[in-house]
Amino acid sequence: MRSLRVLVFVALSLGALAAAGCGVQDDLITGNATSGGGGGGSNGNLSLAIAGGSGQTGTVGNFVGDSLAVKVTTNGAAAEGVTVNWTVILGDGSLSASNSTTNSLGLAKVRYALGAFPGRNTVRASVTGAGSVDFTETAQ
Repeated sequence: MRSLRVLVFVALSLGALAAAGCGVQDDLITGNATSGGGGGGSNGNLSLAIAGGSGQTGTVGNFVGDSLAVKVTTNGAAAEGVTVNWTVILGDGSLSASNSTTNSLGLAKVRYALGAFPGRNTVRASVTGAGSVDFTETAQ
């Protein structure tokens, strides 16, 4: 009976190890989730980083000078066709779009108009499986 339990344990352990190598994995250090195989998933870890446009100062109610831009990569290579969701977190500003799609360089951009009141404005860009980044702008 004991040898049967050991055999079942070993079989279940090997099955779990095999599934971990070809299914969904969670990277607990970076918080990235990846999906193996086809069906629209990625073949590596998605990463999201600010590519430009954070830290700008402008006049209340007007667009900041540069677009807010992020870069999405998969295992270090540009990830094309990824949807980036944009949300105003702080301030009453407005976005030119609530989402945008990465180009062949892995870049996605949006324009941001500062709110009607002086102070800090925060915009969040997020990508499923890659987390989010925040842009901080100042209205004067």
